Amino acid sequence: MRIKILKLLVLGLAIPVAAQSQINTFTDEFEDASLDTKWNGATHTLWAADHPRTFGLSESDGVLTIEYTRDSDSQPWDNFNFTPPAEVDVSGNPEITLDIKSDVATTYTLKPIYSNGNERLIEKDVPGDGQWNTYRFELQSSNYSGGYLTKLYMYFDGGSTTNTSGTVQFDNLKIAGFSINITTINGELIDGTQVELNWDIDEQYSSSLDHYNV
Repeated sequence: MRIKILKLLVLGLAIPVAAQSQINTFTDEFEDASLDTKWNGATHTLWAADHPRTFGLSESDGVLTIEYTRDSDSQPWDNFNFTPPAEVDVSGNPEITLDIKSDVATTYTLKPIYSNGNERLIEKDVPGDGQWNTYRFELQSSNYSGGYLTKLYMYFDGGSTTNTSGTVQFDNLKIAGFSINITTINGELIDGTQVELNWDIDEQYSSSLDHYNV
């Protein structure tokens, strides 16, 4: 699964920042047909369904597909979930964005879980129009202060017992993602295998994003 730790928009160039014990952003573009990813040399499962009969997950063609079947055997709060490979510090840009396409009208509920024990349900109505729509979820400081994002639980029609089914697709999940305008950029070949890039950015980011090795 292709992931980006940080996406910098530099005249069309996207540059990721190296992994840390906590990361400050995470992007999943669903590009390698796997619900898992490699992280620090180990396999890490990003996407899973606690109730696979209700939510059948697969990844292909650059999207996550959820085959949604709610019937008499489903429980009102059946879920599927996303676990980042490292805790995410969302304080720098406290929001999550996600593109969703669905052929069934549903209420999509997102429940961020934080290391401080806090959680909160955030709901968005998704039309069954078969078109891509972008959704933005604002994260509250009263929930994430003093903690890091550790997991996202997700529900379709949470709390409902009404039978329904359809296909829902996700793309471009961004957790605390942001763009930075760079006015100048210079590259220097270090040893034939690495290029060091240096750039001018806003002062507020200068302590952590003043250079990057590719």
